[in-house]
Amino acid sequence: NGTVSSADLEALLPLANAIIIVTPTSTHSEYLRRASVHKPSLFVEKPLSATLEETRADLAFIEANGLSVQVGFIERFNPAVQKLR
Repeated sequence: NGTVSSADLEALLPLANAIIIVTPTSTHSEYLRRASVHKPSLFVEKPLSATLEETRADLAFIEANGLSVQVGFIERFNPAVQKLR
């Protein structure tokens, strides 16, 4: 099935066809920087960063490196969440 696992993130990043950052928010900024070395287009689950200051730094990094970053809003479309509203 082509699935590969490893405890070494740096070994896997170059092999990825796409990178989706779905980790605790406190690690998003770190993984954004690490992953961007290998892929210029990334998906980051929301929120992008933990603080406003971190978000500003991330946006500056994204712009300076010409990255294309999509921030997810999957829960917005979750039928259970919509029903609760």
